[in-house]
Amino acid sequence: MKMPPRKLSTGKREMVSPSDPQYTEKRAKNNDAVKKSREKTRQKAKETMEKVSQLKQENEMLEERIKLLAKELTFLKDIFMAHAGSSHGITVDDMEIKSLLEDEEEMIEGKECY
Repeated sequence: MKMPPRKLSTGKREMVSPSDPQYTEKRAKNNDAVKKSREKTRQKAKETMEKVSQLKQENEMLEERIKLLAKELTFLKDIFMAHAGSSHGITVDDMEIKSLLEDEEEMIEGKECY
């Protein structure tokens, strides 16, 4: 769809005196609108920065939780392996757990690369 042609200014603007009350009123309104717009922009930028800061903090907490859970998983695997290796007559290979544990370790190592 083609845009309609723009109307070109003829250059005949009405000369307005800065002492004209209508001009003064328009300028004051425009100045207020500009101030309001700039303040709104500043407020939005401030809110965005606060949100970024909050999300970074939350991300750090989650990263720490991942590390803690990975350590806990390793600890529990060690306990399991010690228990499975004891004299219960069941080996890790018999329970097909060894491959599951290896898959889990690969998955954790893959996440740590990020």
